[in-house]
Amino acid sequence: MSGEDDRSRKNKAVSGFVKELVLFMANSRLYEATHPRVQETMDRARAEKEKYFQEFGGKSFSLGVAGDFLVFQGEPLLGVSISAVDFIGGLAARGLTGLSFSRGLDAQDLQALCTFLSGTPAGPPDQALANKELADLGCHNIRVLRKSPDGPRPEGAVATAGPGEEGGSEPAGASSQHFAVDLAAEGALPAYQGMISYLQRQGVRVSRGEALEVSLGRKCVEKVRETMRRDSPGLFRLARYDQYDPMALGHSAGVCLLCLRLGEGLLEREEDIVRLGLAGLVHDIGNNRLPFDIFMSQEKLDSSQWVTVEKHCDYGAEILATADEVDSWLVAAAFGHHRAPAGEEGYPQALPGCPISTIARLVKICDIFEALTAPRSHRRAFTPVEAYRLMLDMGEQLDRGLLKRFISLIGIYPVGYTVMLTDGREALVVAQGDRPECPQVLTEGAGDRICIASGTGRGGPGIMALVEGDRAPAANPV
Repeated sequence: MSGEDDRSRKNKAVSGFVKELVLFMANSRLYEATHPRVQETMDRARAEKEKYFQEFGGKSFSLGVAGDFLVFQGEPLLGVSISAVDFIGGLAARGLTGLSFSRGLDAQDLQALCTFLSGTPAGPPDQALANKELADLGCHNIRVLRKSPDGPRPEGAVATAGPGEEGGSEPAGASSQHFAVDLAAEGALPAYQGMISYLQRQGVRVSRGEALEVSLGRKCVEKVRETMRRDSPGLFRLARYDQYDPMALGHSAGVCLLCLRLGEGLLEREEDIVRLGLAGLVHDIGNNRLPFDIFMSQEKLDSSQWVTVEKHCDYGAEILATADEVDSWLVAAAFGHHRAPAGEEGYPQALPGCPISTIARLVKICDIFEALTAPRSHRRAFTPVEAYRLMLDMGEQLDRGLLKRFISLIGIYPVGYTVMLTDGREALVVAQGDRPECPQVLTEGAGDRICIASGTGRGGPGIMALVEGDRAPAANPV
């Protein structure tokens, strides 16, 4: 097995551990330490840790922090960095560069780490004091990595691993990840992380019976909108990572981006574009009221369980109708995004003859497209063209006029996808052109921006195909 394959496998194994660690931290904020959900995610994190050491050996491994990224072996772990906002933020608040995890990691260590990262720093950054604080909390198998001897670390710097540790001190960003890291570094990642963080924290609030903070959601979407103006490809590229999404937060973020893109083409007022984006972001907020075992189930649900799942629309409307700010668009989207336009089919049940709102119709189209073009445990992701065909075949379930407008705005090759050109080069779709099949692309390496011409023989390259496996870039899939 090549060194690159081994490196990728290690990255994937560590990412599996971080994913479960992030879920454990989220559950710890919501439940007591003895709650089954806390114990379950803690056990899964320890199991992922054990799998790593069984396969690769060693005494420990280290995770560094570089800006908004978690870093392992000198490479950013983009997928898990998206959802690890609180983990990264907890270290950044203390001015720390990373952590080392030893093979003996146990439940007490993880509980202590959660307490440590959620607490308020007692003073300025200090490795020795931080390690003492961890030890006082009963943590003996996690330690803080040493600070950079040169003061604040430069952009892309990586915490250095100690003797016997897996980690490394290579510059971050060794892999291009089909443009994804480069684009995210320009500002897309913080905005995208902001959506995931907002959904995580508001999920905790509504699960506790507290009011949803719509005002914070609006600020979050405004930041996304601002970022979209300068780096739309970076945002849509981040939305195509599926490894970080155990709670379907990435789905809601993707729907938000699609709603914003659709709003650009349909709405005149910036305020309304943001409202539509926010409606997409919170359309599934009712999922937080569903039983955990049903919502997180990897098995096929029975009829009674589906009845329970369908209640998320009612729950979402109730949550948004009692939020700190009540917006009729948000309530309508949460309630109606599984109904047919005429209001006669779908769920939840409504009064006969009551059609669903235009906002709910728009969000429904974005919701279905995002779901179809994302992989599931039982199937691969559909290509955009395949998704469009399925949606057109849905007949009266979707508003045909709005669907055709959606296809023209999103295109055959949506922004954020990687394509293979007829001259053999790979390119990133960065904008739509005059026709759905003729986008603007950015070539790898040279960075040439090309407007794809319709047909062949127009003096420039055409698009041969989407890059296979585009949703999980081969260079560093985690």
